[in-house]
Amino acid sequence: EASACQILFISSSEGKRFHSLYKDLKPAGILTVGEAEGFAADGGVINFKLDGGRIRFEINVVAAEHAQLQISSKLLSLAQIVKTEKPR
Repeated sequence: EASACQILFISSSEGKRFHSLYKDLKPAGILTVGEAEGFAADGGVINFKLDGGRIRFEINVVAAEHAQLQISSKLLSLAQIVKTEKPR
């Protein structure tokens, strides 16, 4: 069912299952969003994190490219950029 989504939120409690879930998805066009430490580095597109009591976000530009998503330059200017390969 997740492959029919446009946005897929992966909670921190499901973060460890992301790799197996990712393999079942056809990631083209699906924005994956998470909140677990290392989510963007593991291949998620956007990850929310706490930093000094503030909510910040990371964007994995390689994962976005793999999912055939285009992230606006304005959004990228506000994010911490992560450049890692997609999960295997």
